[in-house]
Amino acid sequence: MEQALGRIHRGTVAPMRPHWAAAIESQRTGDRAGAIAHFQRHLEHEPQDAGGWLGLGAALRREGRLDAALVCCQRALRLCPRDAAVWSNLGRLWTDLGQIEQGLRAHRRAVELDPSRLELRVGCAAALRDACRFEEAERLLDGCLSHEPGRRDLRLERALLR
Repeated sequence: MEQALGRIHRGTVAPMRPHWAAAIESQRTGDRAGAIAHFQRHLEHEPQDAGGWLGLGAALRREGRLDAALVCCQRALRLCPRDAAVWSNLGRLWTDLGQIEQGLRAHRRAVELDPSRLELRVGCAAALRDACRFEEAERLLDGCLSHEPGRRDLRLERALLR
């Protein structure tokens, strides 16, 4: 996913991606409707931008429009099938939709793709907790705590299993 707001094109810096930048700013200020509108406009111009689809899906999820968010995340997945963030977001959506096992599979895939990202393992542990697989979640969180024992959020997540 592209991080920069500008791109190099034929030796010159392309103009800023105005709708992308406006969507990010809208998210930052809590303007959910604005974020959705700007991501949609961005995607009209760049429909192959997986980051745009993922951003739109996240904004729609925050608005409670889970089915629409799922469509966006699935579009991002088609564009970037090996992106751990896409799989993680998909896992959260499936869980939100009550599809716990499907959410758990997506979270596990995210961890498989990028095992070094601690937040992906924490997300997977939360999905395991939602699936009432407490011992598995406990083992996963214990592994996370062994790498970063001072993290209060990990200790809290671990305490929720008791």
